[in-house]
Amino acid sequence: MGAIRGSHWRQMHDLVIDNAVVLDGLGGPAREGGVAVAGGRIAAVGHDLGAARQRVDARGLALAPGIVDIHTHYDAQLTWDPFATPSTALGVTTVVIGNCGFTIAPCRPADRDLTLRNLTHVEGMALEALRAGVRWDFESYPQYLDAMERRGVVPNVAAFLGHSSLRTYVLGAEATRRPATPADRRDAATRAGGGARGRRGLRDLHARAAQRRERHPDALAPGRRG
Repeated sequence: MGAIRGSHWRQMHDLVIDNAVVLDGLGGPAREGGVAVAGGRIAAVGHDLGAARQRVDARGLALAPGIVDIHTHYDAQLTWDPFATPSTALGVTTVVIGNCGFTIAPCRPADRDLTLRNLTHVEGMALEALRAGVRWDFESYPQYLDAMERRGVVPNVAAFLGHSSLRTYVLGAEATRRPATPADRRDAATRAGGGARGRRGLRDLHARAAQRRERHPDALAPGRRG
């Protein structure tokens, strides 16, 4: 992929990272080049990217611009680690959470430990670490998304509501003992989503992420080769 030309070619970029080994996640071979950033977005990838207010010489480093990790397990971790470590250090700029079905929202206070124990069985996470780390400043799924926005996250986050948490929210401990009825499913649709606001089940948490990336430009960054 060469540099994006046209209107981008003469603009003053906010940041250019050049002389790197670029891996764009498309399956092609690594190549020498760089990335230009303007307005918090990747504006161009390639060579001769033009003027910039800030320039980083990434010689000897690998640069992975704009990689989207479509299946992650950061649902709990993002409550205590806004960087989604180590994804951002490896070039990932968007993470998708919740599509495995095991999430932590919605969750009633009485069911928090049950929800965490679900994660220990299917995700191999340490129960004591989860108990110590998860910040329970939410109950419904919209409240979970709002809490992430308040705290701020470094990567973009696309979030799905997981089946396990929705089922537990409606059935409580009975979720492990019986199938859901049609009435249960209707209850899930009306209560867990918080009414009309529940339609935000898949949403890009970008606003505060841009502020954090501005303060921490290395989050766009390049992991060392190897």
